[in-house]
Amino acid sequence: MRNRPIAFAAAALGMASLCACACGGGGDGPAPLASPAGLHYSAEAISYISGIALAPDLPSSTGGPVDSYAVSPALPAGLMLDPMTGAISGTPSVAASGNYTVTATNASGHASIVLVVNGRDPATGPWAFTGSLGVARAYAATTLLANGKILMAGGAADAAAMQLLDTAEVYDANSGTWTMTGSMGSPRAFPGAVLLGNGKVLAVGGYDPMVGALPGAELYDPQSGSWAPTGLPAIARAFASVTRLADGRVLVAGGFWTPSSEIYDPQAQTWIRTGDMSSAPAEHSATLLPDGRVLACGGYDASSSLLGSCELFDARTGHWGPAASLAAPRAQHCAALLPEGRVLVAGGLAQAAPVSRVDSELYDPPTDTWQSAGSLALPEIVYGLLPLPDGKVLAIGGDGATGWNPTAQIHDPATQSWSASTTPAEGRAFFGSVVLPSGHVLVAGGTTSTGAPTASVEIN
Repeated sequence: MRNRPIAFAAAALGMASLCACACGGGGDGPAPLASPAGLHYSAEAISYISGIALAPDLPSSTGGPVDSYAVSPALPAGLMLDPMTGAISGTPSVAASGNYTVTATNASGHASIVLVVNGRDPATGPWAFTGSLGVARAYAATTLLANGKILMAGGAADAAAMQLLDTAEVYDANSGTWTMTGSMGSPRAFPGAVLLGNGKVLAVGGYDPMVGALPGAELYDPQSGSWAPTGLPAIARAFASVTRLADGRVLVAGGFWTPSSEIYDPQAQTWIRTGDMSSAPAEHSATLLPDGRVLACGGYDASSSLLGSCELFDARTGHWGPAASLAAPRAQHCAALLPEGRVLVAGGLAQAAPVSRVDSELYDPPTDTWQSAGSLALPEIVYGLLPLPDGKVLAIGGDGATGWNPTAQIHDPATQSWSASTTPAEGRAFFGSVVLPSGHVLVAGGTTSTGAPTASVEIN
């Protein structure tokens, strides 16, 4: 009995020890929450092209966990900061530049970083020379490849003597350089060319002043860098239209001076005759519509008269049918499909002065009607009509008086108006032009005011 107080005391001491262990007795309490520190972003100097989606720019930090993010001032329209993750993403709709402060916050404090943002609009951005062509050339075929590189093939090295070329070269935007690739089987000036669904490039026909329209077709394989013949078109063609159809086949239509059309099947590598056009146009335009039809407009006929007529090709039936005519006949013009499905036609030559047309027109497929798209800000012989990422269209070429003084202007479908844009440094005609995946516009080769081909290349 005398041992009970001792046992009770020992038990009490054990429970006290247990409580001290379980409850942290005798400690200083929980560590205070650390504030965020060392805030960084995967890209702290952000460059973007308006209309091109920005890859998510992600933050990282040390210190305590971040509860929220904020930015000041507000990012350019179309870009957004996720307040929970801090990621910056979106598709910018305007070109803006400046410094933007991002702040990461929790209950104990915050950390900040200044991001430098530089936005560019391909419609108004400055032009700069990039790597020159390996061979000065004009009248070549220029094709954007599936890997983002540019193929320039054929053409002429002497515009006056029309010294035709069979060589080809590829531009890499990452290095800003051209590399010679395999040569074509036959030299070709003004070849028609189109990118196929399998990544290869089909080149067909062309022009040689000594023989006229050129026969045959060739396939370029970017993987092997080589050309190979592919089937045999029924006739030789020059200044025909070459259009990739919705099902992957290719429609080749018209040219000097035939109403006939053929379809190329890339899988079978065969050519099949299809319906004839009602006219025999050359240097006309052809545009694939959202519903799968092809709209062909304008051009020259065999008497060198300008055409204002238009036709629609239905790939399901293989037949051409009439479409509403242009308000004004034109040839050597350009056409571009707008994002909402209408077709913009601009530039081209007129039968009488002024030699280059200043008016433009819009075609609406559902109603089969044309309407004015406004007058060009400057008379221009349009050699390229390029849809830009922001939905506007860049017309680039030479002035209406000489054809060589550089011009560039922008069409805004929202206002149906044209405005002057920054121009390349070098005047050129019959050059290649393409919009790169980055949104930059590249112009290459062509003839200068002396008539000699140039190897210079510019990018904006």
